[in-house]
Amino acid sequence: MEPEPPEVALARQDPRRQVGPYLVLRELGRGGMGVVVEAWDPRVGRRVALKRLLEQAGERARARFEREARLGAGLDHPGIARLLDAAFEGPGAPYLVQELVRGKPLERLVDEDEPAPVRRAVELVVAAARALEHAHGRGVVHRDVKPQNLMVRDDGSVCVLDLGLARGPAAGSVDVTATNQILGTPAYLAPEQITDARHAGPAADVYGLGGTLYALLVGKPPFMGPSAAILAMVRSTPPDPPSAGRPGLDPALDQIVLRCLAKEPAKRYPSAAALADDLDGWLKAPPPSSAPAAPGAARTVLVGLGGMLVGGLLATGLFVAVRPRAAPAAAVKPPVEAEPDDEPEVAATEPPAPTEPQAPTEPQATEPPPPPAAELPTLPKLSAAKKTEIKRLLADAGALGKNRDFEAAEELCTQAIAVGLTTQALADRGYWRYRRKDHAGAAADFAEAARLEPEVALHHANLGMNLLQLGRLEEAAAAVERAIVLDPKESTNYTSLADIRFRQGDKVVARAVLEQAVLARPEVQELWAACGFASFRLDDYRRAAECYAQGVALAPKNDRLWANLSYNRGLAGDLPGALEAAETALALDPKDPFNWRKRAFCRFLQGDLEAAIADYQRAIDLDPADDDARKNIALCREQLEKRRAGQR
Repeated sequence: MEPEPPEVALARQDPRRQVGPYLVLRELGRGGMGVVVEAWDPRVGRRVALKRLLEQAGERARARFEREARLGAGLDHPGIARLLDAAFEGPGAPYLVQELVRGKPLERLVDEDEPAPVRRAVELVVAAARALEHAHGRGVVHRDVKPQNLMVRDDGSVCVLDLGLARGPAAGSVDVTATNQILGTPAYLAPEQITDARHAGPAADVYGLGGTLYALLVGKPPFMGPSAAILAMVRSTPPDPPSAGRPGLDPALDQIVLRCLAKEPAKRYPSAAALADDLDGWLKAPPPSSAPAAPGAARTVLVGLGGMLVGGLLATGLFVAVRPRAAPAAAVKPPVEAEPDDEPEVAATEPPAPTEPQAPTEPQATEPPPPPAAELPTLPKLSAAKKTEIKRLLADAGALGKNRDFEAAEELCTQAIAVGLTTQALADRGYWRYRRKDHAGAAADFAEAARLEPEVALHHANLGMNLLQLGRLEEAAAAVERAIVLDPKESTNYTSLADIRFRQGDKVVARAVLEQAVLARPEVQELWAACGFASFRLDDYRRAAECYAQGVALAPKNDRLWANLSYNRGLAGDLPGALEAAETALALDPKDPFNWRKRAFCRFLQGDLEAAIADYQRAIDLDPADDDARKNIALCREQLEKRRAGQR
């Protein structure tokens, strides 16, 4: 037993720090769904690591949590953190308890200015590979191998942490990963995890080990940039050899790392043990010769991401209407924050106006590898006459749709499909079904189009939007995530995914999606506005103001952006900046009552209640139905009366 630390006595006095029989001492780390704390187990007198779910975690997160406990209980290796206890019912539940690993994560050794010593880097990865081979032998695949999840203990040994994304044996294990859902950290994610995380095997962990060794040797992972760009490079761009970032490195070590990072699982090491054996052989010299060199093409550098499409916004979150291939999305005002205790105000949006369907766009250069030849979906070969007839029918459908006869447009698309199946006809029919609110039929059409043309991002995006309307949120998210991977330049897909996450109640993840979006497309002001709104919903007013400031820099004549900037600056305590932004909004559109209310709010925060009342009254003059302005006038008058009473 360890001596009882002095902080235990303080923990005993605070009921909030008691979790089951454990006493919480300090927080060690926090993520989107869970928190890890150092705790004291008074029954045996030792420190432990205790992991709990946060209140906002959903059922899927809880299922993963329970799976992590089951998988951890079946592992017994000195290189894997031991599971000591778990509870899913009762006080403080659910929680997991593991041994407290003292040391530092490998990510602290990843330093671009001073990479880890070569031999030490290899020794650490050998130890991690041996531990993972133990897990693989029991049917457990980690699926998130990266430097952050590998700990170097104080005695120099390596410990594998965090089975939160692990997959268990096929028999008796329920995988809670949604179809096409992307799990893991992009920089260390194997290509097959992007397309089908549910069936990723031990080869995915071998890839993660290769990425970790690369990072230790070079000081950075194989690919860097916005998450969507990294995912595209993981799928299609060969990495530079480690020696390109660390001249003088043994070419044999290059071969080992590049074999781990091969795009196809079959071309990697057959097991973590085989990788460990080759690295052991390298340590003992002469260097191994069994590892074939990976393709030597230089890595493509992404200079910029061009193009811009603008999506609509609704009070329920951020929504992008289903789009036919040729239909441009309609520009609308960005989301606006609420007055205190009010719902957000938004501009009304219409779905994009339909246009005559056109031929599908060419897939991007980063298109995913096709399925095996035996499984490739095929389309019938059509004669020239049939192609002409199909084109005529789809053009007539477009004309009917423009006149809002969506049912007739759908019928002509069905006739075109009867002449000969084409993805264009499927996608067009899906669009007209969407317009007449047949979301189940539209989802079926877009799903079939995506099956036949899996490299076309728009099929996946439109499938996601119809699944969203059907309330199938996880499937919708998976489809839109796939669209982002295929086309990271399409800004509307990010706002669609954020909308889904908002509807799931996960504001943190929604904001993270939009932060990723502004990194990928910093030139799109609608994304900055959406990110500002998401930050506002998290009460992060300073970040919201930063985002709206970026928005007004891109669209300086957008009065609503200035008004939202004013409001969030005021909430963040920047009263001079708030008033300046409110004055700008009013100068741009003095007839918008919204802008008057925002300046009134600034006056209220400054304590100038009479001026605030005057501005709220101006808003009422412009919009007599503005009951909220009347309520705020009453509040200001009440404050004035209290102030005057105090002066008597």
